[in-house]
Amino acid sequence: MTATGYRPQSVWNYCYRQITAGTGLSLHAYALATDIDPDCNPFRMTPNQPVIRFSLKSAQQQRCADVKAHLADTAFTPEQMAAVESITTIDGLQVLAWGGRWRTIKDAMHFQINLSPEELRRGLHST
Repeated sequence: MTATGYRPQSVWNYCYRQITAGTGLSLHAYALATDIDPDCNPFRMTPNQPVIRFSLKSAQQQRCADVKAHLADTAFTPEQMAAVESITTIDGLQVLAWGGRWRTIKDAMHFQINLSPEELRRGLHST
C-alpha cells in the first residue's frame, strides 16, 4: 500500500474477538486479518450497493473526507486495491481478500489471507 502512495494512520491486526455481525471467531483472532484506517475505510451494511464507490479525489485526505460525507466507501484507490489483489502465489492463487468486495457488507478497512497454510507455503510470485 505504501508503494502506491497510501499512508496508513491506523492499522489493527491481532485481536481475539468474535466476527462482527456473525458468530465464531474473527480471522483477527488467528492473526490472519488486518484493518487499515477504519475512519476512512468503514464497515457498512450495503445490501443495495453491491459495487464499492471509490472517490475520484487525488489526495488521500480528500478521499477520506468523501467517505465521511458518505460520497465514497473507501479512501483507497482502485489502483491501490489492484496492487493488493495482484499479490499471488507462484501458482497464481490470490493471497489477500479485501472486504470492500463483499456484496451485502462493505468492510473496506479489512484484508484477510485467503489461502490455506499449504497453499501459502508454495511461495509468493515475485515481480
